[in-house]
Amino acid sequence: MPTADRSFAEYTRRKRSVIQAIGRQICPTCPELGPIGPTDTETFLSRRFGQAAYLREQANGAIVTQSCCNLTLNPPTEWIPVSAFGDLGVGSGIAYGDGKWVAVGYNTNGDTVIWASNPAGPWTAVSGTPFGAGGTGTGNSIAYGNNTWVAIGSDSVTGTSILYTTSPDVAWTSAGTPFGPTGFGRGIVYGNNVWVAVGSNDTPGENILYASNPAGPWTAVSGTTFGVSVGNGIAYGNGYWVAVGDNPAILYASDPAGPWTAVSGTPFGAGGFGFGIAYANGYWVAAGIDTAGNKNIIYATVPAGPWTGATAFSNFGLDVAYANGYWVAVGNDGTNNIAYSYVG
Repeated sequence: MPTADRSFAEYTRRKRSVIQAIGRQICPTCPELGPIGPTDTETFLSRRFGQAAYLREQANGAIVTQSCCNLTLNPPTEWIPVSAFGDLGVGSGIAYGDGKWVAVGYNTNGDTVIWASNPAGPWTAVSGTPFGAGGTGTGNSIAYGNNTWVAIGSDSVTGTSILYTTSPDVAWTSAGTPFGPTGFGRGIVYGNNVWVAVGSNDTPGENILYASNPAGPWTAVSGTTFGVSVGNGIAYGNGYWVAVGDNPAILYASDPAGPWTAVSGTPFGAGGFGFGIAYANGYWVAAGIDTAGNKNIIYATVPAGPWTGATAFSNFGLDVAYANGYWVAVGNDGTNNIAYSYVG
């Protein structure tokens, strides 16, 4: 009898292994359903042994049935705010890499870079005021790529507009003043082995720069991509570079050197403009301001649109990033300056 029990146990184990292998071939997203929630009744065993359906906890606490084979990619419609820079602080840019969320902005303590392992916190300020002491600087955007963090912003004393480091909690190195001594950077992204930055250049019209190394040299895109206005944010995904700014609100190109095409219409509403953008999970998601106040987050499946609006902040959104099933946005609504949406 003991031998028979062992044989049956081995048979069961092999059967489960086959079921698991078949299930993962049919539903390759099964192992990637994201973290198990604190009150989620799904277990590691049910996922390991190829159970067809799971109980998932949504951001609002509701428990729903999630099937591996009918997993859908959801847009970020529900956002939960977090006070990370403090009541009087503003978050301007955010990115994820190497197991960390890193945000840039400013507050009354002079903090310009903060980081956390979980978007809900705790958030830790980087010492040394990377963009200048005494409130002389601000961080505007940040990106991670090729094992390097690159932050973009301004320092009214040194003129520094781009910083880079291999870890957010160690020393940051200045890339000089590629936007000019009085210019500033607003957006940065890494993709297809190229760093691309947008901002305001001392040379009118040269508000998109690109480089293969964050230390430089940086090359300006010829022509007036944003005209005399400012480029605020940029992202790369699915073969496209997409930039947001003042006028036009959204531009896109398949090569950072151009040509760049403006999205028709008013994606953020009449008089609105974009501050930050990201691509993940089949969606382009942009943060900005709508003068009507009802869509400071917009999203689309292709850069040409159509773009759909959502609300994360009562005032405005400044940047957005995605990882591990979470969209995380930074912005301002008086008290809360970070919001997140769990889409599974």
